[in-house]
Amino acid sequence: MDTYLPTTVLIFGMVIVAVIFIRSLLDRIHVPAVAGYIIFGLILRGVINKSPVGGENFDYVFDFLGNIGIFALLFRVGLESNFKSLVKRLPKASIIWVSDVLLSGIIAYLSCYLILGIRDVSSLVIATSLTASSVAVTLQVWRKRHALKTKVGETLLDVAEMDDISGIILLAILISFLPLDKLEHVSLSVFLGTTIGWFLLKLILIGIACLLFSLYLESPITSFFKKIEGRELTMILVVGISLIVASITDLVGYSVAIGGFFAGLIFSRDPEAVKIDAAFEPLFDLFTPFFYILIGFKIDVFQLTFDPGMILSLLAIAVIGKLVANLLPSIFTMKFSSAITFSASMVPRGSICLILLKKANELGEHVLSDQLFADAVFAILIILIFAAIILNILLKKYPQTEA
Repeated sequence: MDTYLPTTVLIFGMVIVAVIFIRSLLDRIHVPAVAGYIIFGLILRGVINKSPVGGENFDYVFDFLGNIGIFALLFRVGLESNFKSLVKRLPKASIIWVSDVLLSGIIAYLSCYLILGIRDVSSLVIATSLTASSVAVTLQVWRKRHALKTKVGETLLDVAEMDDISGIILLAILISFLPLDKLEHVSLSVFLGTTIGWFLLKLILIGIACLLFSLYLESPITSFFKKIEGRELTMILVVGISLIVASITDLVGYSVAIGGFFAGLIFSRDPEAVKIDAAFEPLFDLFTPFFYILIGFKIDVFQLTFDPGMILSLLAIAVIGKLVANLLPSIFTMKFSSAITFSASMVPRGSICLILLKKANELGEHVLSDQLFADAVFAILIILIFAAIILNILLKKYPQTEA
């Protein structure tokens, strides 16, 4: 009797139940659930590898569910993006944002390449991934301390939104550049120069297509289905259209992840976007944990060498890069204590950073080795675990009250 299917369904159900318990438990001790999901993935890989069925039988299942989680994560980023509002806020936060991305990336690349001796392509991948902050943890702490509606809190929201957009753009760039088969045989400058034009052309064409759909087709289609089928089936329609957009984007070389973001952008103009977001919440809660579980599941702790030196080095680069890159411009626009708290709030990394590391690792050892991938994930995991604790201390010591 074939036990693969019932075993897969059993593990799927157990993972869903475990996710609920992990989130509930970690919420009580103020540790991000994301960290718990990654650790759970690590444990799950070890347990399944030691089981009679073997871990390789479940790689496809977790990869499939994890990619749906990636789609859900970036769909929400796109859906919640408001470019008109962002353009209005751009002058106020742009200097901090440019430094946040550019300076932190330069610090990370030079540190990885010159100090740690990591090869140029892998250094570029790690540096690019570390430019993308994740303020989901940060915002929870600021909201709890009633600090989001202050001047510094609003700046944090502005920079965080721009950071998300730039992170996705950098993700698209690297996904387009990295798949070349002869990457390890050409110089980095030639590699980048020969692909940037094609990348921009595809980006412009996809952007125009999504804009035209959003302007002229999205509202008539969704309005028509609302009249004849109701809001519930309209949500299914939105998911279907979004999956089609994501698949087309993947076919032209941008991956389902970027497609999810473009799909979210299509519906972001709709006044009903907030209701779409609310209806999407159960799917988001169901599938996004699988992405983080997949990150842990990809690391086989029995096959890799635990390298605390490299982990701590990457941890230091990740923390120092963001602190310096945000502190330097922010001290000119806010009090020093506020600048410290703001800079610390930009240190955590999450979905976009991990997506980029995962995509690079899948392209092979010459892009990002399994060992470096694991070391980078462990460094990010440490940041996630301690971020909320440190931010709570900073906001308690330096409360933000200036509206």
